[in-house]
Amino acid sequence: FHLPNFYDKGYDFSCRNMDSQIQQLIKLINENYTQLNINYCLSHPPENDSDSTREESIDYLLYNLKKLEPPVIIENVQGWDEESFKNFYDQAESVLGEKLIGQCFDAPHYLLSGNNPVKFITNANAKIRCIHLSDCKKGIDAHLAFGLGGDLPIDKILEAIRKVDYSGFINLELLPRNPKDISFVIKSYLKVIKVFDKKKYFTSFVRLIFHKSALEKTLKKAF
Repeated sequence: FHLPNFYDKGYDFSCRNMDSQIQQLIKLINENYTQLNINYCLSHPPENDSDSTREESIDYLLYNLKKLEPPVIIENVQGWDEESFKNFYDQAESVLGEKLIGQCFDAPHYLLSGNNPVKFITNANAKIRCIHLSDCKKGIDAHLAFGLGGDLPIDKILEAIRKVDYSGFINLELLPRNPKDISFVIKSYLKVIKVFDKKKYFTSFVRLIFHKSALEKTLKKAF
């Protein structure tokens, strides 16, 4: 369950002026996460531009995360350099204890922060529980499907993930902007599973052939 973030919802769990909405959402999650099969809640570091200092925002964010009953995963974001994020993660670990079960590694965010995602994955440790993949363009976290002209070295990243024997989640955060993008979304999915499960790749490919007509009709209605 992705908690609200500043750029999508206009607030995150570090915004004191949204305390009423935050507490209401925490209550809603705690009452329903088992029935909804929520494995974890995902949070960004503070990204708001309020009058609070970064440390004050961190303290309030961690205060709210600690009130959640499901485990928590923290995602690296563009705009936080590697050292600052590590320090924040260490602080979160000391406050949340066993509630913090790991990091979500967002490869585009890491690339757009001027870092090498392949190197990070190669040297990664057991803290990574989820990986977000989508293509991006210079300076823009565009959430593109693979093959649409982005800058993320996806082939090298997938190979690095395979080599380190990663066993967590891979989440494709792809945003189709028109019907033609859907075929690239499907190809992105196939590209990933081909690396990790060739049997599943071939069965999925065959299913797509048989259901192509029905899928095209559904997409016409959707758009």
